[in-house]
Amino acid sequence: NRRSRTTWPFLATEKIMPPSHHILHACAAFAVIWGASGSAGDFPKVELSSERLKVNVYLPDSHKGYYRACRFDWSSMVGPVTLDDSVQFFTDWRVPHNPTTPEHGIGLAEEFGMPGADIPLGFVPAMGASFLKIGVGVCVNDDPGAYDFFHAYPVAKANKWRVHLSDDKSTLTMKTSMKFEDYGYEYEKTMRVNGTTLHIHHDLKNTGVAAFSQWTYSHNLFNVPDTPVGSGFGFEIPVKLAKSDFSTCVGEVTSAISPSSKLPSPRFKFSEDLNSTNVMYCDFDGKIAKEKALKNRFSVRDANGNGFDKVGSDHLQGLHFYAEKSVLAIEPFSRITLNSKESTAWSQSVTFVAGDNAVFAAAEHLVETELVEHVFTPAFAVPALFVSIMVAMLATSRGWISTDKCKSLCCLTGRENQGNTSNMKREDSIDSFDSFEDSALSDNNPKKGGCYGTCRSP
Repeated sequence: NRRSRTTWPFLATEKIMPPSHHILHACAAFAVIWGASGSAGDFPKVELSSERLKVNVYLPDSHKGYYRACRFDWSSMVGPVTLDDSVQFFTDWRVPHNPTTPEHGIGLAEEFGMPGADIPLGFVPAMGASFLKIGVGVCVNDDPGAYDFFHAYPVAKANKWRVHLSDDKSTLTMKTSMKFEDYGYEYEKTMRVNGTTLHIHHDLKNTGVAAFSQWTYSHNLFNVPDTPVGSGFGFEIPVKLAKSDFSTCVGEVTSAISPSSKLPSPRFKFSEDLNSTNVMYCDFDGKIAKEKALKNRFSVRDANGNGFDKVGSDHLQGLHFYAEKSVLAIEPFSRITLNSKESTAWSQSVTFVAGDNAVFAAAEHLVETELVEHVFTPAFAVPALFVSIMVAMLATSRGWISTDKCKSLCCLTGRENQGNTSNMKREDSIDSFDSFEDSALSDNNPKKGGCYGTCRSP
């Protein structure tokens, strides 16, 4: 049951906008007017579905797309997500929605290039200079200051995207490329729905002559319709925080968050509701830098136990937290460095849950169940699973569990596996085991397509 990945029909013919600042601003103004009056039904989109999950994905489109600003990756607009036809996540958090406002992303809202050392490719603080934003295209700097992702830089040349939707409407692949001066890249993203989980796989190749480094993250804009962020909401992150770690937070609602256990703790919940003026932002990068090889995982829940668990194949290198009345966002960061012609791949899995009131106890259990029970789920080792994986390794070597369950411990990231697993490749699907052979799996580096644990035939 292989899915074709050779035909890439153009989603739409993109037009290159002239570089004149006056024309760019006029086009932006027209887009603002259109966006303010448009409804969700006006935007190109597809729905990925399983028996329990419906995932709306807005397609990249420079003329009618849901998101057309120069901040977030245009292929990362995911939402709403509906679980069991009753619970919705990832809805608009800025109302009315404006497609050309930089912060008006939805759901995952991924971004490459940040203020600071790893700004967008080719950015210089000069009026009229162009720069390259991965997942967006070529933008124009119409402000003399430093790079600011809140600024609405005009998009002069949007990426052209090719899309492919599987016949069963469970898998969507989007592919694009762009070159600008010495920079260039090819970027492919595959989303697949399986059960209550959305799997996202990324491939990025540097096709330019210049090397680059970019911070990347997903905004993970968690919200539930008609349920303001506040009392009863909770989150769990892969690092224990002490009270002093919140001292650098911006905002006046730090006191609204309390640990679910004694400090230091990785689990926190809101003890009071946020009002329309309370905004909280925390940068835990300094704390993360002191830790070693933290796994990219976190969980969030609302007061009714509705939320999601997210795990990623890349190690955690930074962590930001944002909360206001309309949204709660946990933002894990990782850094990508590619020389010319080099490529990388990484994956994420988002499992949605409803009515899970035992938020902090259930999060680790849910991830563990995904790893052990579902053969077609890309698995990512997390600190909480260390003991269970060691048990699985021992059980496998003694023939206590099946080879299929052993396979489920493997992490597929689109490259050939190393060592004794050179025959296991991604093939046509990010989660296909068509080429798996019952050989020893020893490489524990997910970026090289390895596995967490050593599997042997029972």
